[in-house]
Amino acid sequence: MGINNYFGGDMTVPFGGFKESGNARDNSLHAMDDYTELKTTWIEFE
Repeated sequence: MGINNYFGGDMTVPFGGFKESGNARDNSLHAMDDYTELKTTWIEFE
């Protein structure tokens, strides 16, 4: 707990809930899958 203090936390600890605001959990390794998209790029070298 912090009062008038920023807590960065740990990326492995989820933050969020399931009630009226929706069912989202941020700040976890699983959240990274929700916010990123895998993309493949091909580059030809001559």
